Amino acid sequence: MAIQTNDTGNKIWEWMDNRPVDIKQCQDFEMKIPKKLLKTFRIPISICQDKDRCGTNIERSVVDGYYIGNCELGEIPFGMLLLEISSNIPQNEPFFTPVCIPAEKEPVQPNDVVHFDSLKVTKPITYVTSNKATIGKCPANIGTFVQSMCAKRDQCTDKSGGRGGSLVKKIDDRETIVGVSSYYENCPDGHFVSVGFFKDKLCSLAGICKTTIPLSDSSVGTTLGLIYMITAGFLFL
Repeated sequence: MAIQTNDTGNKIWEWMDNRPVDIKQCQDFEMKIPKKLLKTFRIPISICQDKDRCGTNIERSVVDGYYIGNCELGEIPFGMLLLEISSNIPQNEPFFTPVCIPAEKEPVQPNDVVHFDSLKVTKPITYVTSNKATIGKCPANIGTFVQSMCAKRDQCTDKSGGRGGSLVKKIDDRETIVGVSSYYENCPDGHFVSVGFFKDKLCSLAGICKTTIPLSDSSVGTTLGLIYMITAGFLFL
């Protein structure tokens, strides 16, 4: 999704296929993604591209999806995409690591140390990179939203850290995604979408909710939700 200026000088939103967004469909931080657009999505669920080691079933099609973010025409779209994939991911899927969703709206505070995880692609190899980051206050020059959060990475260059990715913190001994960011050139201040801000949306739309599970219950559930982030016209994949 991107913000564009039309022939009359008005700011409009466009989907990735350049079709205009019907902004009236975006209400209370939520908008359904058109089915025609979803049919063009293929979601990789593993960084492994070796068919001999990982098989051919390492990506999924998308059957449903929502944009979760601000709905004000004239502002940049700043939020996440919640996508339902065509089939569950087996627990023994090679090279796939799940992550938890925060149970609280504000799971981190200024000066908390987290790590920024991303991908580095040097065909035919894809690497997972992880760099230390520190939560901080958002500077006034970046234009903040209620769903904004900011962090400064220890290492951030165009070649090694300018990519999009996720802020992850260990909460209750579990790796938990607290923020997501798209790709930015020149590696500016780290401006992220807060995942915790949308915890109620993730509960109502995807069934990812805070709950209490007895210790004797050894069952493990799976979720169909994949979270991606979209901001300033770039989709984090």
